[in-house]
Amino acid sequence: MHSGVECNICHGKKVILKTLEDGITFVDCSCVAEDLRRAKIELARIPEKYLDFELRDLSEGFRKENKEDLQIVLNYLKNLSEMIKEGKGLFFQSDPGLAKSSLAAYIARQAIEQKFTCFMGRMSHFMTMKFEALRNIEASKELVNYIIKKVDLLVVEEIEKVYLAGNEDAMTEILLSEFFGELYDKKKSLIITSNAPRKDLGKLPSHILDRFDEMITDVVFTGESYRKR
Repeated sequence: MHSGVECNICHGKKVILKTLEDGITFVDCSCVAEDLRRAKIELARIPEKYLDFELRDLSEGFRKENKEDLQIVLNYLKNLSEMIKEGKGLFFQSDPGLAKSSLAAYIARQAIEQKFTCFMGRMSHFMTMKFEALRNIEASKELVNYIIKKVDLLVVEEIEKVYLAGNEDAMTEILLSEFFGELYDKKKSLIITSNAPRKDLGKLPSHILDRFDEMITDVVFTGESYRKR
């Protein structure tokens, strides 16, 4: 049921009558669970353009070109609950247009279906939040705390662009170290996307890269666009 469309079962009442052996009672309509799911997707800030992506949208050529790495993704999805509870994640790397963000968002959506709390954003956005939290901007402090304490699976997009944006300074390194250190301490599952290979992220603090070795598995896509023609 899309937002703003009245449920044709309960007609907006959110409850329905259910007949039991000892009488009649009210129970939640199925739209209540759907509304909650949509609210969690909205709270996760998954861009709308990724909400309709399904694995069947991957072209046959893309599947053949990336068979082994796609299998890593499928195995992760198959064991999603266990992976999240163990703080395990994936590092998607490829040229632009090869389904990194679509698959990352898909994993987050599947995690939400399994009652986990997720959040998706660009690395530059997370760094902006950290800087603003230092300046005591209450909304950013609350959001950072929410991500660190409440989110089970975090999607970090475009990790390589932190330094490409000209933010190569000591404070950025401190905040990066602090951010990923807190995530590591909480055993947070990370889905990271990057246009650059992980080995080329040498300007990230070495202990962060070491933690990535423990927390995430590389998934490298090659070839042309994943989209079916």
